[in-house]
Amino acid sequence: MVDPTLLQSSLAFIATVVAAFVGTLVSYRLESRRKERRSYAKRRFEAAGALLPPLKDMRRLCRDAEHERSFLEWATSLEAAFDAIDDARHVLPPKVRHLKRSLRAAIGEAMGEVSWVDMLPVVADGGELAPYDAVWSSGAAEYIDIAIGAVRRWRDAKERDADRVSLIDFDAWLRVTGRYDPAGLGKP
Repeated sequence: MVDPTLLQSSLAFIATVVAAFVGTLVSYRLESRRKERRSYAKRRFEAAGALLPPLKDMRRLCRDAEHERSFLEWATSLEAAFDAIDDARHVLPPKVRHLKRSLRAAIGEAMGEVSWVDMLPVVADGGELAPYDAVWSSGAAEYIDIAIGAVRRWRDAKERDADRVSLIDFDAWLRVTGRYDPAGLGKP
């Protein structure tokens, strides 16, 4: 027959080993999640830091478009912005991933073919800006301001809120603001 004291000691030892194992496993998992969150926050902060300077440069170019119109300066600024967006795409919130398309549309309306500088080699080799249009240039600058605000909100958001940051796309923004709605989609 088995000694009850020995059986009780053995069961207590097994329970202690299992508890230690479970505690170690839970601790490891919590630490892993903490490291993942820190890593994501760092990547988010770095991506936003890379996005903001070219966006601010594009905004400046829009605001100065009436007086300073250099195709090369626009092409350089857009390439920098599009490269930064491509690099950040994997960490951008889902409702901000259209940023490149929306900026291309906004700049295309204001400045013309230069917005395709990263896609069409003939454009990258040089071209002409569209004639100055105060309405489209100020609209592009205003939309870029909104995009800059979204990137800043994303950069500064708490982890649980970062993926909820959104940015209205350029075409929807045009409709909502009443600037352009050829199909009448914004009407009730």
